[in-house]
Amino acid sequence: LPRTILLLPMEEEPDSFLIGAKRLTFHLDKQYISDLPNFFVVTDSTEDNSQFELDPPQDVFGKLTLNSPKTASLFLTFRPPASHPRLIKKFTFEFSTKETIVFEIRSDDPDVPTDAIHSITMSQLIHAQEEAKSVLEVHPKGNFTYPGNYSVTVFTNDASDKKHIIPIIMPNFDVMAPRDIKFSISEYTAKLSWAEPKPFGNSCRYTVSAIPTKGKGVQQSIFVEGNRFEAVIKDLSPAVEYEFILFTSCGTGKSVRTVLAKGMTGPRVPGEVRNLQIELIKAGVVRLSWNPPVVLKGDSHTYTSSCKHSNADEATWRVTNDTTVTIEPVAPGQFSCFVYATSSVGGHRSKEGPPCKSVSIDIPSNLFSSIPTVSIKRKNASTIDLSIGLEEDNGIIAIIVTLDSYLSFAFYADNISAPVNIKHIKLSQPRNISVNKEEKLDSESENQKYKLKLLLVTILGAILLALIVGIGLWQYKLWRLNNDPLLRNDAGSH
Repeated sequence: LPRTILLLPMEEEPDSFLIGAKRLTFHLDKQYISDLPNFFVVTDSTEDNSQFELDPPQDVFGKLTLNSPKTASLFLTFRPPASHPRLIKKFTFEFSTKETIVFEIRSDDPDVPTDAIHSITMSQLIHAQEEAKSVLEVHPKGNFTYPGNYSVTVFTNDASDKKHIIPIIMPNFDVMAPRDIKFSISEYTAKLSWAEPKPFGNSCRYTVSAIPTKGKGVQQSIFVEGNRFEAVIKDLSPAVEYEFILFTSCGTGKSVRTVLAKGMTGPRVPGEVRNLQIELIKAGVVRLSWNPPVVLKGDSHTYTSSCKHSNADEATWRVTNDTTVTIEPVAPGQFSCFVYATSSVGGHRSKEGPPCKSVSIDIPSNLFSSIPTVSIKRKNASTIDLSIGLEEDNGIIAIIVTLDSYLSFAFYADNISAPVNIKHIKLSQPRNISVNKEEKLDSESENQKYKLKLLLVTILGAILLALIVGIGLWQYKLWRLNNDPLLRNDAGSH
């Protein structure tokens, strides 16, 4: 059973049965015996000048306080033996570190000069003997390195035999890394916070370093002052993966390295696209090409081209990962484009660079290898015959005929092989007839639908020829109807 040694007060009174004997009465609190089985009492009597050794200090316990990742301070608690307080003169603690601490027992008289740190008053001693929860403390000055094995020898007065050797085993503590780590990175700034290591409390100092993992980028370090447990590192290199390391120093000059997090900074604003060129590949097909910007930092990069036709209300936009883009179909007229680069890093907003200087090209209208032939014949006052001839595989998918601004007709390649009658045309004055065409799309899929956006005007010569033929036919028939004298003369000569 565990043993608790207490000093019990006693009362002395004459024994009524034994003449000359005395009865001693002890008062033991029931809290100490309520849970004990049957017990017996052993008593001893001693004279004040007896030459015997007292028991050493009892219930010696140690408590460690970690001062650094390598050392700790120790303090001991103990209770005095249950010897008569007047017999106890001092307690001695001899540590294996060569440090010795002696506590002398002094009277409660304040006029007695003693070392208050290494002395115990009589009232403190008696209180510790009578109260099981009352302890006395010993604070050695030296530090104890861990892991390691130490010991302390304790005894009362000048005992040579009744000594108690107590081992002090310093365990191999794992240095606790900072706790509750929080990390965030935004653009080129990283924010870190942590809680101090439990063993060291506020005795530690911290340095946070941002180190590029692949050697590219600027390394930065900041010292965290005071009892702050957070750091903000600004002006990191763009589009660089950093490893954020916390160096913890707790008084020994040595530091503990803890990797807090890894993170990628945001992209850098790309530079301007270089050497933008535009060229006409074939009828209705334009190609843009350029060189990447000098400054281009990020996980991925794209290029955005913006092109606008002189006859269009809005520009068309295209995004590509390449440095070329092909645009089709493009109608005759002026066609202008510019390009800008975009850099991206996962988890960050993309950065758009400035647009480069715009380039333009004039798309001529006579690019077709096959020009449709047009024949216009008047049938009567309100009807003309319009014939359009096309070569096979000429790339033309439609012909649009315009009669003034209010009347136009569209003919598709499959339906313009035969003459077309156009009726109800007022002929109070000559009409200008223009023939327009569009280039056929490359796709052969029947399910694909294309919107005919652009009209290509045929060459002026074809239009003039069609007009001359039409007007000539009309004049000829008019003369016939009015009995032109030339015709009558000709008729008479036959």
